[in-house]
Amino acid sequence: MGECGLRGGYVELVNMDPAVMEHIFTIFSKDNAPTTGQIALSVMANPPQPGEQSYDLYKKELGMEPDTFYCLRFLEDTGVITTPGSEYGQKDGTYHIRFCIMTLSDTIEHLLTNLVAFHTQFMNEFS
Repeated sequence: MGECGLRGGYVELVNMDPAVMEHIFTIFSKDNAPTTGQIALSVMANPPQPGEQSYDLYKKELGMEPDTFYCLRFLEDTGVITTPGSEYGQKDGTYHIRFCIMTLSDTIEHLLTNLVAFHTQFMNEFS
């Protein structure tokens, strides 16, 4: 759902009755031609995916720090949230991630197994 100009808004509705969703869709789209804000919001909410024509350019234009890219890929592949060290004013040219684990030891073992598998795959893909 977007508004005029470069403003935009986003609503996610989950577990709604299909009949209600029909009315909501009508309200959100009635007499509402796409605006620049809606298009920008659509790209942000549904970025190009691997294999799509604009994916390589999209990744290049993001211009994110390597540790931010690593954290996003880790989240996408494992569902685990980490924080890029570049957000904490680290020394230029160095990169790391931060995460806090407050759970049972068997969950930590599972997480670390996933981290090793992800890191190995990531380094094979991007080295």
